[in-house]
Amino acid sequence: MNEDIGLLADIVENPLDDTPRLIYADWLLDRGEPNDLLRAEFIRLQIDHARRPGDVKSLRRANRLLANNARRWSRGLKPLLRASVWRRGFVEAASVNAVDFLELAQEALSLAPIRFLHFRKPAGYFSSICHCPHLARLDGFSVQGGNLQPQDLESLGTSPFLETLQILHLDANRLGAARRLRDWFRRMPALTTLSLQNVQLDDATLSRLAHFLTPRLRHLYLGCNQLSDAGISVLHGLDVAALGIGGNPLSPDAINRLLESLPHLKWLQVGPQPPSLREQLCKDYPHVQLDFRLCAELLQ
Repeated sequence: MNEDIGLLADIVENPLDDTPRLIYADWLLDRGEPNDLLRAEFIRLQIDHARRPGDVKSLRRANRLLANNARRWSRGLKPLLRASVWRRGFVEAASVNAVDFLELAQEALSLAPIRFLHFRKPAGYFSSICHCPHLARLDGFSVQGGNLQPQDLESLGTSPFLETLQILHLDANRLGAARRLRDWFRRMPALTTLSLQNVQLDDATLSRLAHFLTPRLRHLYLGCNQLSDAGISVLHGLDVAALGIGGNPLSPDAINRLLESLPHLKWLQVGPQPPSLREQLCKDYPHVQLDFRLCAELLQ
C-alpha cells in the first residue's frame, strides 16, 4: 500500500509526464490481480490515445473498460471528490463541495492528478477559494450555477493565484457590470477558455470585456445573454477557434457578418435557427462546425 501511495504521489506531482503513469501501470501488472490487469490496460490505452488520437480501436476499448469499472476505480476519491473526466488513465477533472475544498484542499489534490475542478455550492466562499494557494495547481475551474452575485465575482480581480489559469467557467451566475474586468484579466494572462453563458451579459459589459481578452484566448462562450447585433460586433476579428453565441437576440445578418470576420473559427454555437438559415449557413461556411443546440443543452 505504501508503494501505491508513493507511485500515485509521483503522478500527482508530475501531471504532464506519462512516465510515472506507465510505471504505475507496470506495478499493477506485476501485482497480477484481475482488476489490476484491467486498470493497467486502461492506463496504457488512454495514454496511447492521447499520443495517437486517430486510434479509434484503443479509444473504444478504453471507453468500455471505463464504463465497466469507473465506480470501482474512483472509490478512493469519495466522499471528497466526484470524478468527471479521466485522461491518460487517471481522474483529471472532478467536482468538490466548496467548503470541503477549503478545509481539505491539500488532501483533495493528493488523491489524483486533478487539473480542473467544479466547485459545488460556492456562494459565500468564493473569495476564500480565489485566495486559496492550492488554486494555483489547477489549469481551470468552474462555478457554474453557483448562485454567485457580482460582488462575489469581484474576488477574481484580487486573487494572486490565477497566473497560470487556462480555463474559467462562470456560467449561470450574475456577472453584473463587472467593473473590474481589467483586474480580472491582468491576473489571468494564460487564459485560453472563458465561458460566460447565462450571466446576464449585456452589450456594454461585453464591449469592456473585449478590450481585455488576451491573444491566447481560443474558446469563448457567450450564449443565453442579452447581446444585440451591435454588441456582438465587438467580436469581429477575434482570433478564436470556438465561439458560442446562441440564445442571444441576433439577426441572420449579424451571424453572417460575425462568421465572415473570424478567419480561424472552427466551431460556432448559434442555437436553433429556421431551416432556411441553417441551410444557408452550412452552405456558405463549410469550414465551420455549426452547432444548433440550445444553450441549456451545452450547460448540462
